[in-house]
Amino acid sequence: MELPLQAAAISGIAAFAGAGVGALVATFIAKRNHREQRINFVYMLTLKMHELSITYPYLDDEAFCQSYPMLQSSDDHKSRYESYCCIAFNALDHAYHIANGKQAKINVIINPEELIRKHHRRWKADRDNIQYDEPFRHYVDSIIDNLRKRGEITP
Repeated sequence: MELPLQAAAISGIAAFAGAGVGALVATFIAKRNHREQRINFVYMLTLKMHELSITYPYLDDEAFCQSYPMLQSSDDHKSRYESYCCIAFNALDHAYHIANGKQAKINVIINPEELIRKHHRRWKADRDNIQYDEPFRHYVDSIIDNLRKRGEITP
């Protein structure tokens, strides 16, 4: 009589252990898929930036970007550039948070220095950048400071 009871107990324990392992694996896969979806969203934003810069080449033109906010062009150009920069910094913000602020991991997703070097004047003109959290704002400002120290950008 005791043997079937032990077998039943072992079967129950094995079933619970299997369900627990299955749940852990499912959770791991779901987290990995969520992270990959977030990275793909950043890639989609950068693809949109490329599409816009092909359609409107001035958006990535060095002279145009460096003349901000005193652009010698139409209001349409200025508002389009501001929207373009919003997409750019949103992409960087998402990459920053996906990578938990770790520079090496951010660099795998997006090139922050290239983006900030080109569009830092727009960032600085938007005084508070309140739509972004403090750690991200500090991150962008620290890259701007480093680029200035290396002489790659001017105030």
